[in-house]
Amino acid sequence: MNCIAFTPEYTDLSSRRLASGLRHDVVASLRAGDSVAIDLLRVESISESYADELFGMLAVGLGGIDGFVQKVSILHANKHVLRVIARALKERLEKESGNAARIQIQALVAAKHAHQSKHRHC
Repeated sequence: MNCIAFTPEYTDLSSRRLASGLRHDVVASLRAGDSVAIDLLRVESISESYADELFGMLAVGLGGIDGFVQKVSILHANKHVLRVIARALKERLEKESGNAARIQIQALVAAKHAHQSKHRHC
């Protein structure tokens, strides 16, 4: 098993299309059995639509928060970016499950855990 780090090339991430392309690359690596880290060191801002398309849809595809945390690490995200990611996870998973209170707590914990577990991947 390899560890694949993905690094978006822009400092401001706002295109749902770009997020979708990155998500497809991440999913391909996960299907190949690789672990994945998304390095956001150069990212200064992220739109909710980008975060939803990349992180929210990944979480849904991985079976929810638990699958997301087990397979994806978020590296070097600033606090603002991490909050947007947590909100996107919360909203996408609420939409999928309808359990608002539980999802909100899980999304915040998952985003923080994925960020803190950066030494686990790559």
